[in-house]
Amino acid sequence: MLHTPSFPAWAPRLAAWRSKLRSGPTAQPLLHQLALLFAPLLAAGDLQPEARQQCSRRRHWPKDLIFWTFLAQILFPRASCRWAVSQARAQAINQGFKVPSADTSPYCQARDRFKLEWIHKFIDRVRMILLQRVPDQLLWRGHSVKVLDASTVDLPDTAANQADFPQPPSQKPGLGFPLVRVSAMFCLASGALLGYVTGAYAQSELVLATKLLKHLGPRDVLLADRLYGCYRLIVQVMALRAQVVCRLHGSRKVDFRQARRLGKNDALFVWKRPTHRPKGFTRKQWVALPDELTVRLVRYSLIVAGFRTRQVTLVTTLLDAKAYPPQALAQLYKRRWNIELSFAQIKTILQMESLSSLSPAMVHKELAMHLLAYQLIRVLMQEASLRWHSPLERLSFKGSLDALQHYSQAMLGARTKKKRAELYDDLLKQIASDQVPERPNRREPRALKRRLKNFQRLTAPRHQFTDTPHHSRVLSKRAKSRNVLLRLI
Repeated sequence: MLHTPSFPAWAPRLAAWRSKLRSGPTAQPLLHQLALLFAPLLAAGDLQPEARQQCSRRRHWPKDLIFWTFLAQILFPRASCRWAVSQARAQAINQGFKVPSADTSPYCQARDRFKLEWIHKFIDRVRMILLQRVPDQLLWRGHSVKVLDASTVDLPDTAANQADFPQPPSQKPGLGFPLVRVSAMFCLASGALLGYVTGAYAQSELVLATKLLKHLGPRDVLLADRLYGCYRLIVQVMALRAQVVCRLHGSRKVDFRQARRLGKNDALFVWKRPTHRPKGFTRKQWVALPDELTVRLVRYSLIVAGFRTRQVTLVTTLLDAKAYPPQALAQLYKRRWNIELSFAQIKTILQMESLSSLSPAMVHKELAMHLLAYQLIRVLMQEASLRWHSPLERLSFKGSLDALQHYSQAMLGARTKKKRAELYDDLLKQIASDQVPERPNRREPRALKRRLKNFQRLTAPRHQFTDTPHHSRVLSKRAKSRNVLLRLI
């Protein structure tokens, strides 16, 4: 009506309203396709320019555009900075914004200005949303189970990355890659990332895990593998009034005849504080720990058709055999594999296994953005599970990511809120219907079918390495000569 020539007399009367509508918050064009889905989960004020601080000016790369473009790079794996800039330019032209430069340098400089603490704030906010939506029926016997483990991520071989995250000492200088050790704690019921810490590869997992114990509360259960089933960690967890279920450390020998039996292969043991003080503890802190600790050990057989029967021994602080029978503990420890799946989803599907940042500061930001992307996809999976009553553990993470990529673009092109709501509902339905089939005791060997190309091995730093021209021809000649010698012999 504001532009039609059929009502020329109305134009002066509607001019004031037209200016208000154009400048009002409801008339602002959408900045990015991901903002449609995830902006309600984040505080709107956190992405606005800050007064007299970094990202305070309204540039071609404002704070909100930096964030959504950076997040799109993570959610669309193998997306380069050139891809990110092209997408931002196309959407800016379509939505009527200032068009950023086609050069990737301004965008990379803008990412450097984006603060790491802002990303951590978003991770914590999404974590609280995930935990608040966990229904009581997903708790394990009334307990909230939290899983702890660690993994590694390799970085580009730059001097700055090598200084902060040195390569393993077993590798020769110039032949390896910097490694970051990432220790993380996840919620078993929702899959939410509760917290993470990073360190060099040489740092102990137990030292990093100690910094994550603050996420445990009373009556929580810590679930971990055999590395964490040691005296020092169990005592620290019990000091927080939480419980532990771990596999017994391989260095500790067990004799059920010397314990107070609760049943077959189920007994109470009294551990004494080790005389050797581990790293990370002062003498005063180590002496302050209790002299004795009562734990419960449960042993069960792991029987899989076609494989040798294995004995698994668990150590736990849940001492009541009636409230927590051995079968329930065995089933709970079997679900510990979910944290391995979570790491695989982040490292393999979101491709965090090898980061591309050349400086330690950007390494931390890129790592945090990967974890934030994981959190946001988990929100969609949880909402789809609750709305369509689908088991959350069986929903496909890769399928959810694929649906997010396609539906977010369609929602950006939708003209009405009703159409966007229909697309969002169908997105959740698609996620809920894409379930991974149940395949108990499924095992696929880690082997490569495609042969690698016949390149030479880098046995010296690249600037000192001398390659052999026509390497494949040289190898074939050597093979032929060996065959000739064998025939003569």
